[in-house]
Amino acid sequence: MEKKLGKKLLSVYCKDKSLEFDPDNRDELFNSAHQANEEKINELSISNYVTLLRLDPNNSSALNNLGVCAQELNLKIKAVEKYKASSNLNQTLAMANQGYMLLDAGFIKEAEDIAKKAIQMDKPHENVYSLLKRLSELQKEQDSKWDDFVNSAKSRQKFIRNYTNAYYFKTDNNFEGEWLTQNGIDVSLSIRDQKLEASWRGPENEHSNDLYLTKFSGVITNSSFKGKYKKTKEGSESHTLLGSFSMADFECFGYISDDGQLLSLAAEDASKKFNMLLRRKCT
Repeated sequence: MEKKLGKKLLSVYCKDKSLEFDPDNRDELFNSAHQANEEKINELSISNYVTLLRLDPNNSSALNNLGVCAQELNLKIKAVEKYKASSNLNQTLAMANQGYMLLDAGFIKEAEDIAKKAIQMDKPHENVYSLLKRLSELQKEQDSKWDDFVNSAKSRQKFIRNYTNAYYFKTDNNFEGEWLTQNGIDVSLSIRDQKLEASWRGPENEHSNDLYLTKFSGVITNSSFKGKYKKTKEGSESHTLLGSFSMADFECFGYISDDGQLLSLAAEDASKKFNMLLRRKCT
């Protein structure tokens, strides 16, 4: 009655209250617990599932749903305990739930073994098929990301080795002078007391109409550079007192090539995924 009137919480309370007069009604215990869980009233849901399991210890659905409650409370050990108990009773939904927890923890082979076992059972739950699909997708996704990271790590390592060499060895090449960004914007590098400074205005790329102010400055050591990189968007609605919004602001480092024609920059924090190459302007 209360549910039809849209009073969902009160409906849950009434269903639970009715169990005082029929405490051994297994169907109503399950229904009450399930409805309470749907309305996120975990205290009633857990209490009634526990009571049901005292009457029916092999109720695989109640064990699985109690595992769901434990997982929602971030009690992962208890969740796995309930899922495993339910899985041992051939509850394929519990096997899928357990598989997802293993997958989230990175145990893809163990999750796959559970899914393959569940799929062989009579009328496996549809979540088992979803788990198998997710396993395949996640494996491919992480294989691709790992390959990208390995390639990026190799490139980063080469950069760091070049920087290290430049830090300890000086060449006749000078940072000072006229350079070009990869977008063809003129950049003038000046040096004062071994401190390098540069700034320029221009679009982020050839398809952008927005203008950005980019600066970097820092200290030169032999053929290396270490300092600060900052990029701001001009005319942004979100602005500082200076009238521009910071798009990037981090520590960077770099080096000049052996032939003096290229200046390579990168963020010290690799997660910034920042690299820049300036080419000396022909005179």
